[in-house]
Amino acid sequence: MKKPKVPSLFIVLGICLIQTSLLAQVGVGGGKPERRTAAYLETIRDYPVALTAFFQAMPKGGDLHHHFSGSIYTETLVDEAFRRDFYIDPGSLRVRDLPPTEAGEWLHLSEWAEQIGKYEVERRLLRHWSALDYHASQGTSYDDFFDTFDRFDLAADQLLKAGLAEIKNRALADNILYIETMLKRSSFRGLSADSALVWNRELLRIQESQDTARLYHLLSDIQAQLAASSAAQAVVYQATIETLHQEMGMDSDGFVMRYQDYILRVLPPAKVFADLFTSFQVCQASPLVVGVNIVAPEHNPVALRDYWLHMHFYRFLSRQFPEVRYAMHAGELCLGLTRPEHLRWHIQSAIAVAGAHRIGHGVDVAFEAEVFDLLDQMRRKGVAVEINLKSNEFILGVSGQDHPVQLYWQEGVPIVLSSDDEGVLRTNLTEQYVLLAHRYPIFSYRDIKKLVYQSIQYSFIEDPLLKSALIEDLDRRFEYFEQKIAR
Repeated sequence: MKKPKVPSLFIVLGICLIQTSLLAQVGVGGGKPERRTAAYLETIRDYPVALTAFFQAMPKGGDLHHHFSGSIYTETLVDEAFRRDFYIDPGSLRVRDLPPTEAGEWLHLSEWAEQIGKYEVERRLLRHWSALDYHASQGTSYDDFFDTFDRFDLAADQLLKAGLAEIKNRALADNILYIETMLKRSSFRGLSADSALVWNRELLRIQESQDTARLYHLLSDIQAQLAASSAAQAVVYQATIETLHQEMGMDSDGFVMRYQDYILRVLPPAKVFADLFTSFQVCQASPLVVGVNIVAPEHNPVALRDYWLHMHFYRFLSRQFPEVRYAMHAGELCLGLTRPEHLRWHIQSAIAVAGAHRIGHGVDVAFEAEVFDLLDQMRRKGVAVEINLKSNEFILGVSGQDHPVQLYWQEGVPIVLSSDDEGVLRTNLTEQYVLLAHRYPIFSYRDIKKLVYQSIQYSFIEDPLLKSALIEDLDRRFEYFEQKIAR
């Protein structure tokens, strides 16, 4: 089932409304409350507490780079583990919901809490399941971060409804109008082991030769064999998301949520393609699933080996599903994390080959070959970059003047600020604006305000009337905010 097309007149009207509002807010001029608000911000640049109060009150538009499970605060996950009284191995802190068969001194959480105290158990799990109290002696920050998800997934899987409610309530408190979250991933089931073995071997051989004609011929054959089963699974996934969305009342006055489907880049290539094919079908059919993404550590050996294949998987599918939008984790690398050769082409390939509509992270952009041509290409095509300041600092150790946010801005690339995984990282969207204003005075108040509007403008919301309504809501909220600051 294809999504209903919006009449072109409404699209034109919607775009006009958005552009008119943006010009009014961030263009030439600006009223007295806006000027006084801008002047006040300059007086508190070096005072993070005052910046926090300022940006907590400021409307913040959308959060476009947002992982559902990583955004549930860890206390909620620990509470769920206790509620279900999971089994735990105190030595490794692994948890299970069924009697475990693997080695370990397994206890119920309640039993362990009786031995050492519930508070101590909770604190150990909080540290193990998030960045709380992280110290370099625990290992690398990027391994600690990415390993976290497997540690708490069992608890997170039980919290679809409660997690959505928590995220919505926190967004309302943080003056966020819109979240585009990566909720559940499409995972194609029923891939024949024999077929997968043959396809994986052939795909890897093709990657060595980089023969695109041969690749697309093989992908056509794979797709034909998977089509019926993939379509059926996409229908089930779509129904699950839409039922959950309606039951939870995720759209309401002052808040809208949409979803990105995602796939894992560290799986065997045939599995990645099968999952991505299913994901494109979900996004094509559902008005609530507005984008597709690819996740997992970009520096993982499999992700590095298969990056060329993945970009061409996207290119192949985008020609069949031209209406599907997708963001892409690309350039979440830094010098020293991997060989320099990998820093020179990932973002460029994500845009020029895969056709990504937004780039997530983009931290290694300065190392890209022909970097200024790439930045110009992003500016001309309107490919926004999702900046995640706290995430990049913790995972990659990239912050301050080493971060490329100013380079993107000076070259005219659209920017949106995002939280990434606020539960794991112990942060929120407000803190991203605090870090931006405190570290980078190049961003004036009106520049920051423009970023807020861009978080709606570059969202994957398909309905132009909904997008216009959110822009108008931002207008009202900024008017109220600036009146309060300029009192």
